[in-house]
Amino acid sequence: MEQLDKLIVTINYIRTFNEDNGFIVFNGTDFETGKTTNVKGSSFSLNEGDILECEGKWLNDPKWGMQFDAKTIQLYTPTTPQTVLSYLESGYIRGIRKKTAANIFAMFGEKSIEILDQDPDQLKNVKGIGEKTLEKIIEDWNEKRVLHKQNESLKELGFSIEEALKISKTLGGEAIKTLCEMPYALVTEQEFDFSFDKIDKIALTKLRFQPTNPARILTYIIYLLKKAEGRGNTYLDKEVLFKEGLKKLKIDKEDFELSYLAGLKFKKIIENEKENIIIVQKKSTYNAEMFIATKIKQILEGSGKVFFSPELKIDDATEKGFVLSEGQKGAIIKSLENKVCIINGGPGVGKTTALNTLIKMIKKQHMTFTLCAPTGKAAQRMSESTNEEANTIHKTLEYNPPMKAFQKNEINPIDTDFVIIDETSMVDVFLFRDLLKAIPNSSTLILIGDVNQIPSIAAGKVLKDLIESEKIPTAFITELQRQAKDSDIINNAYLVNEGKFIKVNNKKDGDFFFIKTSSDFNTLEKIKEMVKNNIPKAFKVNPKYSLQTLTPIHEKALGRKSLNKELQNILNEESDLIKRGEVEFRRNDNIMQTKNNYDKEVFNGDSGEILSIGRNQIDVTYNGKIVNYERTDFDQLELSYAITMHKSQGSEYPLIIIPISSDYSGILDRSLLYTAITRGKERVIIIGNERRLKEAIKNDFSRRRKTYLREILIEKLK
Repeated sequence: MEQLDKLIVTINYIRTFNEDNGFIVFNGTDFETGKTTNVKGSSFSLNEGDILECEGKWLNDPKWGMQFDAKTIQLYTPTTPQTVLSYLESGYIRGIRKKTAANIFAMFGEKSIEILDQDPDQLKNVKGIGEKTLEKIIEDWNEKRVLHKQNESLKELGFSIEEALKISKTLGGEAIKTLCEMPYALVTEQEFDFSFDKIDKIALTKLRFQPTNPARILTYIIYLLKKAEGRGNTYLDKEVLFKEGLKKLKIDKEDFELSYLAGLKFKKIIENEKENIIIVQKKSTYNAEMFIATKIKQILEGSGKVFFSPELKIDDATEKGFVLSEGQKGAIIKSLENKVCIINGGPGVGKTTALNTLIKMIKKQHMTFTLCAPTGKAAQRMSESTNEEANTIHKTLEYNPPMKAFQKNEINPIDTDFVIIDETSMVDVFLFRDLLKAIPNSSTLILIGDVNQIPSIAAGKVLKDLIESEKIPTAFITELQRQAKDSDIINNAYLVNEGKFIKVNNKKDGDFFFIKTSSDFNTLEKIKEMVKNNIPKAFKVNPKYSLQTLTPIHEKALGRKSLNKELQNILNEESDLIKRGEVEFRRNDNIMQTKNNYDKEVFNGDSGEILSIGRNQIDVTYNGKIVNYERTDFDQLELSYAITMHKSQGSEYPLIIIPISSDYSGILDRSLLYTAITRGKERVIIIGNERRLKEAIKNDFSRRRKTYLREILIEKLK
């Protein structure tokens, strides 16, 4: 085992600290030599003046010079008489000066630190310490040591630094007590979201919980339902729930059933019947689907119904040069005649043209409208195609991050006559519920989308359920626009959607190409060759700005991470860079924001380019808007030369490459492929194994989500 160096150091100032993962860099003074040094490592929250005991290695960093790379960082606890006295005299503890330190040491000697930890009230017997001074000492000691010790205890239980920080941040100083009483809350409560296996191991081995503990059993039932929601479902069959629960928990069926019945009694879970099968849902999920159906009924029956008037001539509102199809006209009329309406159509049928005409007709009636979409990119496209303001649903609902709630709701609804949602297939049950809460019953709701695209990442298939209930007025636009009929991209997208293999001729002036390869290695090499040589020469474009590579996975050779590394090396050789883990961010890199950041006003899916790189920061430009990121924010960014197909939904790109890998088996299906193909505006290039491509087109598992919304709609809207 490698011998580690030891360093006792007092923090002078903290250069950077990541509250999420504990990464810290600070400048400190060696407690023994008095020399200053830089230290980096991972720790719990620290303060200037803290005295630490570190174990690690000295290293000579090319940029920062000599620094201590700490493998462990702990608050220093002195053990010898001299170090105890020096510690007390250091001024580290507020309220203890040199003279007071000497008096404490004179009374308690080497046990002084133990007294501070376990029985600080004894300090009132020390000369010079009154009630106010004692309060000050205890408060400061608790602030500096108790929370840190709590985090150390959490670490001993088996939590990582990152996890311990998260628990302490949420539960405060009562974390250990709460954990000992209700460890399984860390599985079920949304702000934690720990895996059942991790908490179960701690509860059974460290906290001595019994395998038949009702909290353990009910937690696993809810955990199974959460896992099902993670796969897009809103329920599980009761039979499957029992089978998986008994297999995992290794308990008698009677014990499992008792906890299941308790869950029903206390309304943690809900039981219903669907097609002669008993299904089980989390109460919150059932409530969301029930609210959607109830609210749709209220809007359909609400006041403010808009009747289409023959005097309103559709053709007069149509953009010059466009002739509306019968499907488009029917969609506009249906939207104006009904309080809730769905406009459904695939690529090339002219949904945008219909929307623009609809907006003009709404304006002619001097009525107001609100345009929104699920993602920033989709909202931007909606705005560009209509020349009207369009926002994300979150922005429309005025999300308040500190409160973790929308400010637009039943009490404070959106003030508008029409609410028009684009890319509705991306909307999950929970977001749709929140949106409906903010729509007055007097408003008209219009939902636009393509039901054949992949459903939402979160649980549900809202658009599909609304259509299949056959209770919501729905306009199907099916006629292809003239220019779309000649597009191989559009035609092949429809073939894939029907489960048929693509038709390609790979003509140089074509818009759709399929290049067969015999292995994933060859696929990657072909992609690199295309990006480096073929695309710039054949199509006269710069792939950095025109190309988007789409993959269904993050890992493996043809996953997002690896592809980004390969494409970055081809498209951006800049040497000005900064690292986060294994990822290099270089000046001029294409990047994507991966979380909603309301302070910076950048949102999940926003694409930008790195403008400059500083010592511990990155400046990114988003369509001319410059946003600064400190190192602690780097986890919100990822390279975007390659992105997942899910992330691409709602966007369009001039040129796309879609690799086909054996690693995509069980993940890539016709919905995902159809969605990816329809992202291409000018050219689509598929590269990979033909057999795997046929397998993907044959499968349609992402369309087989288990939801209960359709049945509730049918019942509510009889």
